[in-house]
Amino acid sequence: MALKLMIVCKYFQHKNGFPYLVVKSVKSCGNIWIYQTLDGHRYSNQKIEDNSKKFWIIDEVELVFSENVASTLLLKTVVCNIRKLKLDNQIITFDQFKLLTDGGNVEICDLMETVITDNNGECVPLEDIFECLPNAF
Repeated sequence: MALKLMIVCKYFQHKNGFPYLVVKSVKSCGNIWIYQTLDGHRYSNQKIEDNSKKFWIIDEVELVFSENVASTLLLKTVVCNIRKLKLDNQIITFDQFKLLTDGGNVEICDLMETVITDNNGECVPLEDIFECLPNAF
């Protein structure tokens, strides 16, 4: 709802257009990044850094087959309010996981061969991971 208000309200109008790229989903598969905008168009880049605007992700993040891509995505993300999270073959920190699940709206979380570590490099207990997923079923 806040997104719609920011786009249409005259008090949030920006001279150079809306400052973020609002996307429905972002997927990383190997060395290809695929993102889908709200109007259904799909775009792909070899480097996510090539996009000039930061992402506002509203539905899905899928990171597979390339280790440590979560940090790259989070550097280019301003809002991550997603419903579905899929991490396959990832090594991420608990802080990164909390940023990916920040909106508290994740309903589906698929973790395959993924390691989530704390600041000391130790595996995070499952209970702490579930606390970040209050709406998951």
